[in-house]
Amino acid sequence: MQILKDDIRNDINVAALDLFCEKGFSKVSMRMIARKSYVSVGNIYRYYENKNDLFDSLIEDTYNKLLAVFDFSAWNTNSSDELIQEAIDNVVKNFIALYNEDKKRVRILLYGSEGSDRGSTVDTIGEIVKSELHKIILNRSKVDIDAEYLSEMLTSSLLDNAMKVLENFESDEERIAHINELIKLYVSNYLH
Repeated sequence: MQILKDDIRNDINVAALDLFCEKGFSKVSMRMIARKSYVSVGNIYRYYENKNDLFDSLIEDTYNKLLAVFDFSAWNTNSSDELIQEAIDNVVKNFIALYNEDKKRVRILLYGSEGSDRGSTVDTIGEIVKSELHKIILNRSKVDIDAEYLSEMLTSSLLDNAMKVLENFESDEERIAHINELIKLYVSNYLH
């Protein structure tokens, strides 16, 4: 009997994952998941409290891995340019590795988590990146500028273009090269 329960849970998970990837959290209903999984809505609620519970069960591990990718604690704005570049290289490589490991879940988190209890994951990552760029600009800028505004604009553009690179290039070497080139364009004026 346990195998049957696991099969039902798997059917629900596969259907929900496909729908969240295709439509995003906010545009998917439990009824749609039921229809796609061939499991009644009532039966889905035997496995999950609500849509957020189902969503979290599908993306929790990937969410935590994604946040860990953007951990910049190994360096600070007083670090050498080499240490900063090494940290950036590690972020890029780890992000691409995670994307390759689980494209669907990463796409859901970056494009389709809005409306969930987690909110917009891309906004969360954007805040992390923006904070680090802000520190670099404040600490290293040679001119008087609005570092908050500039870091926000750079972050938005950088994240958007990095995702375009992931979608448009197949090999990791091309992805790494293009994303690193983007980053160099964005921060080269602030590295001595």
